[in-house]
Amino acid sequence: MWENIVHKGTNSSSNSLTSLDSSSGNESRSARVDSDSDHRVTKLVDIGDIFGMDVGGTLSKLIYFERMDNPREKVAFVDAAAVKHEASEEGEEAVTSRSRSNSESGNNHKKNNYLASETKPPSLDDNSTSQVTSATKNALSKFYSFVNAKNAFGETGKKDEKLTFYSRKLGGEFGFIRFETRFMQGAVDVIKNEGLHQDIARMGCTGGGAHKYQELWENDLGIIMSKQGEMDCLVAGLQFALAGVVGECYTFKPEKKEFLGQNGNGEGNKPTSKSSEIWSRKVQRDTIEPNQTYPYLVVSIGTGVSVIRVDGPGEFERISGSTIGGGTYWGLCRLLTDVEDFEEIIALAQTGEADNVDMMVGDIYGKNSDALEKLNLPSSVVASSFGKLVSKGSDVADGVRQQDLAKALLMMITNNIAQVAYLNAQLCGTRRIYFVGNFLRQNSISMQRLAYSIDFWSNGVVEGLFLEHEGYFGALGAFLKEEKGKKKQFRDRSESAGRFTQHKTKNQTAF
Repeated sequence: MWENIVHKGTNSSSNSLTSLDSSSGNESRSARVDSDSDHRVTKLVDIGDIFGMDVGGTLSKLIYFERMDNPREKVAFVDAAAVKHEASEEGEEAVTSRSRSNSESGNNHKKNNYLASETKPPSLDDNSTSQVTSATKNALSKFYSFVNAKNAFGETGKKDEKLTFYSRKLGGEFGFIRFETRFMQGAVDVIKNEGLHQDIARMGCTGGGAHKYQELWENDLGIIMSKQGEMDCLVAGLQFALAGVVGECYTFKPEKKEFLGQNGNGEGNKPTSKSSEIWSRKVQRDTIEPNQTYPYLVVSIGTGVSVIRVDGPGEFERISGSTIGGGTYWGLCRLLTDVEDFEEIIALAQTGEADNVDMMVGDIYGKNSDALEKLNLPSSVVASSFGKLVSKGSDVADGVRQQDLAKALLMMITNNIAQVAYLNAQLCGTRRIYFVGNFLRQNSISMQRLAYSIDFWSNGVVEGLFLEHEGYFGALGAFLKEEKGKKKQFRDRSESAGRFTQHKTKNQTAF
């Protein structure tokens, strides 16, 4: 419940509160499975309400919340002072700076590093009996000391420190960690070896892995995965971020001079295999007119692809999807290359040339064919992804570089996702498509291609948009949904206790 996270007082370490039994004043105890035996044991402290987790087929994402009265001195997510305002013919808002180094941030910037809402942190209800115990403080201190001292955990666990942001509305800071789901046992071992599971009884969780790994977490760690709806969490987390995280939304536009072509006559507008590469100008998109807000599409690119139409706050429907997504790319890359890290394969693709693998229109018609003029197609448009490999000899891999394969595969999958998204936008009559998912993390190739493709096919009517915290909305939503459920349970218990007290008083009066 929010009562367990934000409260009156100045103690910055009091993020999570242990609920007390209203009649006895003793700490409520929830029986959980002990990690080292089969019998049920009691956990006296539960700080699980500071977490939210999304366990996908490829990546698992964890968010954690730390109560503090003011942002840290060091830079966290968005520094509004670092946003470079840039006038343009289209009237774009601003170009968002990616740099978040401490030297650029400074103390004078930190005031802008929060949810835009001026809402003060909510205080405890007057009838709340929650309070912070020394055991809870120690448990929180133990976890924060552990997580703040490291940037890497286990085999693939990484902390996205640049995404950390302070929420003035909730009075605290969100942190973000991700790891590959195939190393789930390793993640469990890290938690167990550090003794962190001893103070966590229950935490909000979503994604298919919340079902697949629930027994592992309960049997090995004694932690209950409180399962939340996957789409509910995605939309809840996304709308929370869109509601006020400064600099959250952006898109890409072309560099003006390059887009006009060398002769300045607009020839650069014709599509080629490299058209999206000049769409490298990052443009902030935070302001949307209220009457233009809904509907919009959310295209979640995880292991697969889900297309969701959002019609209002909490109103959404999954309308389409694709089996060709991030899992497809990563799986095929592991087959075609010797790279074993997703970020490394994206970096490798940056150095590749897809034209060395893809068959171009010019490879079929010739580069100077009259037929191309009639078709209004340049020779450098892709006719068939990986098509050039068909004409190679018996040793098809001879002379083919891994970076070219990685780039061609990335472009093929991205183009397919863009086509699915655009066609669904046409069916729904929406002008905005939000692309989210960890597939896009540090993947400028796909983001620029998506932005270009949507703009090209729609003649500039529909816009592809991106969010800084893509991939973490499910985990953020699980945190929000779990706390909302706890708050409702708390109120229901309070109302029930009130009715019981009234009934008891009436009976005593009758005698």
